[in-house]
Amino acid sequence: MMTAELKRSVIPELRRLGFSGVFPHFRRLTSVQTELLSFQYHRYNDTFVVEVGYCAPGPYISPWSGEMPPETLSTNHLDLTQRSRLRLQGPKTGPWIAFSSEDSASYMCAAQAVLSLLETQAPDFWIRHEPTMA
Repeated sequence: MMTAELKRSVIPELRRLGFSGVFPHFRRLTSVQTELLSFQYHRYNDTFVVEVGYCAPGPYISPWSGEMPPETLSTNHLDLTQRSRLRLQGPKTGPWIAFSSEDSASYMCAAQAVLSLLETQAPDFWIRHEPTMA
């Protein structure tokens, strides 16, 4: 399963980077901001996105959820201007990362794509608060 591969190879890296949370929602609390990362699967095909977000430290006031403590926040709670989907570069551009439920090797490839995006695009978004354009 794709989730099992993400838990095996990506989540340890998130922990190393200081993120807490439970799949699919993770957060890193800093004195400057709360940094969020969520995985979201497509309902009808074998793809998923990695969404990152940020907000000021401390409780977040959402128009639809009210006040949320930072320990329970996810990207879903944030305004669209405070989040972005990490985007693949190259021939398969876009935010949807594909895998095949019939090919276990594709799970490892998809997880490696996430690790690459965590290294390249995610830090830049959390610093500049601007999405990467494909």
